[in-house]
Amino acid sequence: MKKIIIVCFIFSIVYLTNIFGQGKAVETGVEVTNTAEITGDTKEAKTIKVEEQAPGVITEYKEDGTKVVTINLSEVDENKLPEKYEAEVILEAPIIGGYVKGVEELVDKDGNIETKGKDYSPSGTFLLGSSTDGLPSGFDVKIDDKGNIYISDLINSRIQKFDSKGKHIKNIRIKNAIKSKWNKVKGWWDEEHNKNEFAISQNKIYIRDTAKNRIETYDESGNVVETIDIPEKIDGKDTREMKMWADEEGVGVGEKVFKKENGIWGIKEKRGKEKISKKLIEIKYPKTKKERLSINNVNLQIQATDEILSITQMYIDKYENSYFSINSKPGKHDGFFKISKDGRLLSKIRTWIYWLSEEWKNGCDSVGWIYGTKNLFVDGTGNIYLVQSICCKNDKCISKIRIIKLTPNKGK
Repeated sequence: MKKIIIVCFIFSIVYLTNIFGQGKAVETGVEVTNTAEITGDTKEAKTIKVEEQAPGVITEYKEDGTKVVTINLSEVDENKLPEKYEAEVILEAPIIGGYVKGVEELVDKDGNIETKGKDYSPSGTFLLGSSTDGLPSGFDVKIDDKGNIYISDLINSRIQKFDSKGKHIKNIRIKNAIKSKWNKVKGWWDEEHNKNEFAISQNKIYIRDTAKNRIETYDESGNVVETIDIPEKIDGKDTREMKMWADEEGVGVGEKVFKKENGIWGIKEKRGKEKISKKLIEIKYPKTKKERLSINNVNLQIQATDEILSITQMYIDKYENSYFSINSKPGKHDGFFKISKDGRLLSKIRTWIYWLSEEWKNGCDSVGWIYGTKNLFVDGTGNIYLVQSICCKNDKCISKIRIIKLTPNKGK
C-alpha cells in the first residue's frame, strides 16, 4: 500500500504540472506526414473574398490562390462545429503496486536487480515498483496508425499489445529489460540495462536502453533484428536526455536522425523541408499572441483575446486532417482541435474534462497523466486516444491504466 501511495503521489504531481503549468515554455516533438512548418508574420497577398466558416472562424481567399483561416478561440463555440466525438473506455488494466509472488527473485542478497524474462502477473495487468526499491516506477505507451495499443511492463519483461478495442493480443518479450548493480559507496544502483522507452513503426518496435545508450529493433515475436549504438553526445548535448522516435528510414533522437546509408548507421540533422516520411517539428512556446502554420497552401492563424497560445502536439491522419493540442494562458481555451486539409475547423474537444470531472473519476482518488510518456494519440483514421493513470489509495478501488477512445460521430 505504501508503494501505491508513493506512485499515486508522483502521478498526481506530474498531472498537476501539466494542467496548471501552461504558462511555462513548451518544446514538444511532433510527428507529421507532410511539410507543415511554423511561419512568422509575412507580407500577404490581397484578399479577394472573406467568409465566416463558423462562429470565431473567418476564411480569407487571397489573389495568389492561398487561403488564410483565422481561428479566434475566444469566440469558437464547439457545439456549433460540424463534428462531435463519442467517448468510450476501451481499456482498464489493473496496476499492481508492491511485490507479488516470485518478484523477490529479481533482487539478490546484495541488492542487485535483474529481470528474469518471465511473467509474475497475468496478461492485461501491470507491475509497478517505486523509486526506492529500484524497480521500474512508470510505463511507456504507444498507439500505432491502426489503433493498436502497446504498453511497457518491464518488471514482467514485456510489452503488452492490445487492439483498438482494448482486447489483449500478445506479450512481446524484452530481453534484459532491467539490470542494476548496487553501489555501496553512493548507496544507489548503477544501471547496466534500462529499456524504458520505445517507438513503433512498420510492425517493428524500437526499444531504447538508456543505460547502454543503445536502440534495439525488435520484431513482434520478440526477436532482436538490429542494434543501433547512439553517441553519448551530439553537438555537446547529452543524448541520454533526448527522446526517441522512429520511422522506416531510421531512428532519431531529438532533432537528429540516425539514418541508415550504405549499410552504416550515421547521424543526419533534420532541417526544414527535408523529405522524410515522418518529420519531427519542434514547436516552441510562442512570444506572440498567435501561432501561424502553413499546411497544404492554407495559412492558419490561431489566436485568442489577451492570451498567449502554445501548440504542444500535432498529428495528421491518412485523410490529411490535422489535429492540434492547444494550451493557453491562463488555460480557458485549452483543447484538442481538428482541422481539415482545406482549413475548415471541424471540432474542438475539451480533453481536460476527462481528467477533472467527477464523471470520469469513477470514485477514485485521482485521475492523472502517466509519467514520462505521451498521453494523447491519434490513429490513422482520426480516432483519438487519451491515456490515463487512475490512482487509488484505499481498498475500495484498484489503480489502473485507462485508455479512452474518442470516435468522430459525423452523422449525428
